[in-house]
Amino acid sequence: MKREDLKRIGPTMVLVLLCYGLFISKYKVVSMDTISQVIFLFTSGLIGYYVVDMYQFLKEKYFRWPTVIWIILITLVSSFLLVGKPLFIWDREFGIKTILLYLLTNIWILPYLLSFIYCLEKKTIINKNQPYQKKHRWILFATFFIIWEIVLLIFFPGTLTSDSIDQWLQASGVREITQYHPALMTVLMKFTYQIVQNPALFLSLQIAFCSYVLSTFLDYLYKKGLSLKVIYTFTIVFVLLPTNQLLIISLWKDIIYTFALLWMTYFFMLFALDEELFTSKKRHYVYFIVCMILVSLLRYNGVGPLLFAIIYLLYLTFRRKQRRYLILNVTMVASIIFVNGPFLKWCGTTSEGQISTTSYSPITNLVTRSTARAALEHRKIPAFTKKVVEAYGSMELLTENYNPYNVDTFGFNEEIHEYQEKLKDKATISNADAIKAYLLLFFSAPDQVILERLDGMDLIWNMTPLDSFNHRYGYGIWLPANLTKEEEKELKKINPEINRNQESYVKDEGIAQTIQKTAEKMGSIYIIDNIASRCGLYIIILMLLLLYTWKHNKSLFAVYIPILANTATWVLLFAYQVYRYVWYLPIITIFMFFVVCCFTQNTEKKTEKKKSRKKKTKKVMQNEK
Repeated sequence: MKREDLKRIGPTMVLVLLCYGLFISKYKVVSMDTISQVIFLFTSGLIGYYVVDMYQFLKEKYFRWPTVIWIILITLVSSFLLVGKPLFIWDREFGIKTILLYLLTNIWILPYLLSFIYCLEKKTIINKNQPYQKKHRWILFATFFIIWEIVLLIFFPGTLTSDSIDQWLQASGVREITQYHPALMTVLMKFTYQIVQNPALFLSLQIAFCSYVLSTFLDYLYKKGLSLKVIYTFTIVFVLLPTNQLLIISLWKDIIYTFALLWMTYFFMLFALDEELFTSKKRHYVYFIVCMILVSLLRYNGVGPLLFAIIYLLYLTFRRKQRRYLILNVTMVASIIFVNGPFLKWCGTTSEGQISTTSYSPITNLVTRSTARAALEHRKIPAFTKKVVEAYGSMELLTENYNPYNVDTFGFNEEIHEYQEKLKDKATISNADAIKAYLLLFFSAPDQVILERLDGMDLIWNMTPLDSFNHRYGYGIWLPANLTKEEEKELKKINPEINRNQESYVKDEGIAQTIQKTAEKMGSIYIIDNIASRCGLYIIILMLLLLYTWKHNKSLFAVYIPILANTATWVLLFAYQVYRYVWYLPIITIFMFFVVCCFTQNTEKKTEKKKSRKKKTKKVMQNEK
C-alpha cells in the first residue's frame, strides 16, 4: 500500500468512527433515522478520504492568523448548533463527558466545514462564456408561476389559518381593519375582494410577485455567469418541494415578506456591485421604494431591515458623494410614513392593536418569559423587574403557563386577561420600563435569560429538535372560535360547506393528500427536515460565506445586510416555532451562495495584477531616485 493511501485511510477511519459514535452507537448524542445515519457515514468516509488534499489546497490561504481564529469560532458555533441542545440545554448535565463529546463533535464537523470552503474555491458552477438569452427569464417565471398556480387549484382556495380568516373578514368589511395584524396586507386583500370575493385571486397575485422576484434575481445571476444547469436544477427542486408548495399558497403576510426581503437583497447587490445597472433604469427607484414599503409594513420586525437600509443609503451618500441616494432615502421614508399613516387610515384602518410604548409589546414578552423561567429555577427576581412583570400577570400565573417555545400561552390566556382587567390602568407597561426590568434580570440571572432566548428562537439554530415543535406549513382552512352568523355567511363565499361549529376543512383526497403526505414524510427524515424545514444548516453556511467573502471580495458584505438585520430582530423577538417566520433564511442564504460564486471568480487574478502594479511602481520610484 502506498504512503499516500495510508494518509487517506487514517482521516477516513477517524471520521467514520466519530460519526458512528456520535450518531449511531448507543452513546449517540443525536438521534436520527437510518437513512440520515447512512448518509452521514458515507459523507464522513468521502470527506475523510479527501481531507489531506483539502488541507494541502487550503493551508496557504486559510491556515494563517486571523483566519484560523474565525475557522475555530465557526467550528465551535456549528458544533453547538448540531449538539448544543442535548449536551448543554436539554438535560443540563455538565461534566467531563459533556466536554469530551462536544470536542469530538468539533473534530468531526471541521472537515465538513473545510470541504464547503474547498468546494467554493474550486467552484465550477460559473460559466462566464455562456451566451445570454432573455427567454430564460420568462421560462423561469412561467415555471414558478404555473406550477404553483396548479398547486393552488389543487388546494383551492388556498391555506387559511384562523389569523388568515381574521384578516379576510377585515378585508371583506365584516370586521374593522385593525393593527393586530399589520394592516397593509389586509388593505391589499380588500382591493382584490372588490374584484373577486375569494382569497384565491390574492394568492395568485402573491404567487406572481414571488415568481417575479425569483426569476429577476436568477436572470441577473445568469447574466453574471451562473450556469443554466445550476439555475434550472435549483428552480425545479425549489418549485416542487412540497413544503414550499404548501407555504406559497398560504394566506399569510410572511410569504410576501420573505420575497420582499429577497428583493431587498437583490437591490443591495446592485447598490454594492452594479450601481450602473440600478441607476440606468428609473423604474428601479420605484421598485426599491415599493420593496421597502413591503419589508417595513408587512411585519413589525421589518423595522430592523428598514433601519439598516436607511443607514446604508446614508453611507452611500457620503461615500460616493451622490445626492441621489439621499433623495432616495428621504423619498423612501416619506413613502413609508404616508402609506402607514394617511393611506391606511383612508382605507379604513383603526389604530386598535397597534404596537405603542404603552402596550404589551414584544419587549414585554421578553421580560415576562425570562422572569417566569428564572422564577421556575428558584432564582432571585429583582424588585423592579417583579413589579413591572406583575403589571402583566401574577408570578403564579406566569410560571404555571410558561412554555419555552410558545408565547401564546401568555398572550391568549383567559386567566391573565382577567388579571389585567382587574388591574385596569395599572396593567400598563412602557417599553422603557420593560427594557430596564429585562436588563436588571439579565445581571441577576444571565444564564436564565440566555437559555430563554435559546429556547425562544429554537427553530432558527437548533438542528436537533428534541422537545420543541415546528409548524412547518399550514394545510386547509382553520376557523377561529366564536364566529358570528354574519361572519359565517361571508366565509361561505369561500367554501359553501363552512360551518362555524366545525373547526377545520382539510382536503384529504387525490393529489392534495399526496403532497401533504410527502411533506409530512420529509419532516421525519433528519437530514431532509434540516434542509427543508429548519435553519441551523443555513446559519452554518452563512458563517462560511461571510468568511469566504472576507477573504475574496469585501464589497459583498453590503449584500448580507437584509438577512443579518432581519435575523437580528428575530434573535430578540422570536417566540413561536413557525417555519414561515424564518423561511427567508434558507432562501436568501442559497441566493447569497450564488452571488458569492458569481462575484469572487477572478479575485486571485485581480490580486496578482495589484501586486504586479505595486512592484512596477516601486521599480519606477527606485529608477527615479
